[in-house]
Amino acid sequence: MTSLSETYIQKIKRASATPQKLDFLISQLGLDSYPDNTCKDLLNRMDDSDYGITDWVDAIYFFYEYNAEVDFKFSTMLGFISCCEAAIQSDRQFCSLSDAVEDFLNEYGFENSGHS
Repeated sequence: MTSLSETYIQKIKRASATPQKLDFLISQLGLDSYPDNTCKDLLNRMDDSDYGITDWVDAIYFFYEYNAEVDFKFSTMLGFISCCEAAIQSDRQFCSLSDAVEDFLNEYGFENSGHS
């Protein structure tokens, strides 16, 4: 198990502008107990990203709401968001990571290959 520092917990709480976003992240990452590899994966992706924690939280929650009827793994969603970020690195027409995720979902959809 990965230990999540109090600093990261506070950053994620501040980045979750609404209770719904925070509740969703808590349920997915286990911030109220011991985080697992999913949390480590998210933190690594955020650390390696040009986008900040708030951008990631917003993109994650947008993806979740957009695909509310789809059963997907959190790690699969993180991979999709990372692919969106990589695809737009050379084209900064998107002002936010959420905008890029929305555009890619509208353009290409989300074909879930793994179920949670």
